[in-house]
Amino acid sequence: MLQEPYTIRVRTVFALLLGIALLSGLAFCQATANIVGTVTDPTGSAVPNAKVTVTNTATGIVRAITTNVTGNFAARELAIGRYNVRWRRRALRPSNGPALPST
Repeated sequence: MLQEPYTIRVRTVFALLLGIALLSGLAFCQATANIVGTVTDPTGSAVPNAKVTVTNTATGIVRAITTNVTGNFAARELAIGRYNVRWRRRALRPSNGPALPST
């Protein structure tokens, strides 16, 4: 059975439009990076609730995040580039606990 030229053109145009639609999504993809880590003190203990800042050195854009209870943090979907990572935690006030017997 021979197909009419009109049917062939419609199918060709449809296939081209479908291909363009599928490939156009790739044009909008941008590469991103993640920075993950753990904040620890000099004794190696995790530092929960520390404020972490991740700064892009080329643009100056800053991302601020907080560590979780195990000291972990994740800065996700960052633009590709060089970053400075800093953290800080306010000093804890000294607290007095109960007296412990010495043996």
